[in-house]
Amino acid sequence: MTRFLQPRYALPITSVLLALFLLFGVGSHVIALKTGKEISITARGYDPRALLLGHYVRLQPDLSGTLSTEASARVSEAFDMSDQGYRHETAWLSLTRSEDGWTIEDVSKDRPAGEMSADTALLYTPLSLSRDRAGEGNLGVEAHLDIDRFYASEAEAKDLEDKLRDGADVKLLLSIADNGQARLKGVSVDGVRTEISWW
Repeated sequence: MTRFLQPRYALPITSVLLALFLLFGVGSHVIALKTGKEISITARGYDPRALLLGHYVRLQPDLSGTLSTEASARVSEAFDMSDQGYRHETAWLSLTRSEDGWTIEDVSKDRPAGEMSADTALLYTPLSLSRDRAGEGNLGVEAHLDIDRFYASEAEAKDLEDKLRDGADVKLLLSIADNGQARLKGVSVDGVRTEISWW
């Protein structure tokens, strides 16, 4: 005969287990943010806050680039773009840092061999390949990161929206884990950082 915990014990035990599960999830996320490689991506703002979803600013990461002629030929063959001018794929991206920020340097179906160098980060993300965005047959690449909201207090959200409208330099601070997953770490507005706090 199956025996169950009495109600007076079941509820507290269930509550403790759920609380531990929640703390484990938050702790794992915070550790991933702290240990990942940080990169900054230019952001564009769009759409206001939704009252039922809390105070946030919607930000669109602007991560794109034009591949070299050699890389374009290799990627075109790997993704079979011989008869199409546009493809939507999921692939590894090799990013390189320049004076203007991070741009896409290369694309591959499999994770590139070797460790990530100081100037290169890898992330696994859906992307668009297009010949229309670049000249001379080179491929234009645009990544579609699954990151578009930065939650903040009401005052911070409104202030950030105002700065976006005024053309401020807004960048998303991303943490790239060893498995290539990108997580939103915070935002930088005209050089002033605001990181997400979970505590």
